[in-house]
Amino acid sequence: CRDFPGNLIRVAVMRHPTAAEWQAVRDGFAPDWLQADAEDFPALELPAGCEPLPVYRNAQMAPVTPPRRILFEGCESGRGELADWREATAIAAETQMILAGGLDADNVTDAIQAVDPWGVDVSSGVESGRGKKDPKRIEQFIARVRAAERPQ
Repeated sequence: CRDFPGNLIRVAVMRHPTAAEWQAVRDGFAPDWLQADAEDFPALELPAGCEPLPVYRNAQMAPVTPPRRILFEGCESGRGELADWREATAIAAETQMILAGGLDADNVTDAIQAVDPWGVDVSSGVESGRGKKDPKRIEQFIARVRAAERPQ
């Protein structure tokens, strides 16, 4: 990834990394952002140039003053579970929120219209089978996101 164009943001996605795991990813991958559970960040040292992307889930107590940017999803990561869009809408009004959890080409337009997130995240919603990304589903998802984007 070090040779990728500079306009791409490299995101390391980790769930409860140990300090050693984070150090290996940090040194080997050099991400621009680290996506991990909000409670993981106090124990992790982020170098200059690497921004936190804390993950919050449905009904999880968010801080009174939210961070600049967060990812918000359903209760369990990786299960295709929809985030609570009503709760997400309130959070999106306060910070740059990336909406995740259960999104696919069939519901992403509704999600964007309902929540007005800063961004959206997809994984299992573009798979043809567990862990197998489907290029056609990815293209369809991106096309629907672009069509739903509101001019700023």
